[in-house]
Amino acid sequence: MTKTQFNDIQEKLKAYRVERDLTYEDHSNGLMANILEELAEYLRAGDDNERVDALCDMAVFILNSFEFKKYEIEEILYFLDNKDECFINSTFVNDIFELVDNYITFGKRDNKYLGRSLFILFLGIKDKNYDIYKCMLETIKEISSRTGYYDEIQKKFIKDKNQLNEYKADYESCKKEII
Repeated sequence: MTKTQFNDIQEKLKAYRVERDLTYEDHSNGLMANILEELAEYLRAGDDNERVDALCDMAVFILNSFEFKKYEIEEILYFLDNKDECFINSTFVNDIFELVDNYITFGKRDNKYLGRSLFILFLGIKDKNYDIYKCMLETIKEISSRTGYYDEIQKKFIKDKNQLNEYKADYESCKKEII
């Protein structure tokens, strides 16, 4: 994913938050519960499309909760392109639990662990041979099509269960061709 593509994702998510009158604070208050809910979906997924859906949803929760600094974005993108230079010694699930533990221990505004987690989420998408940018666009298209409301108690956007015209992300179209 390029820096331009990453910035495009951030702009689309900003428009999503503005349209729904949501803030970084709204999202960060429920971040850990939402990450764990999506982690359960990831672990229960029946195929890679469902796994990618959960990974993208977690990435959206993180990106909607914190504004990353320029150097943090550049670091994430650098390591995505140069994976061999990045030592990864734990599993995806362990990294998410580390994120949760550090969130509780150090507070919700510590982006250090969120940046690493975002990298791991993007790497999970890339390693499954999906185009990260296309997947994120599909996710944003899906969440933007939803109607519902923000629940202050659950700290999340609640989908309208009666909505008939919700777009469903097409992750199959985001797979990279194997050469």
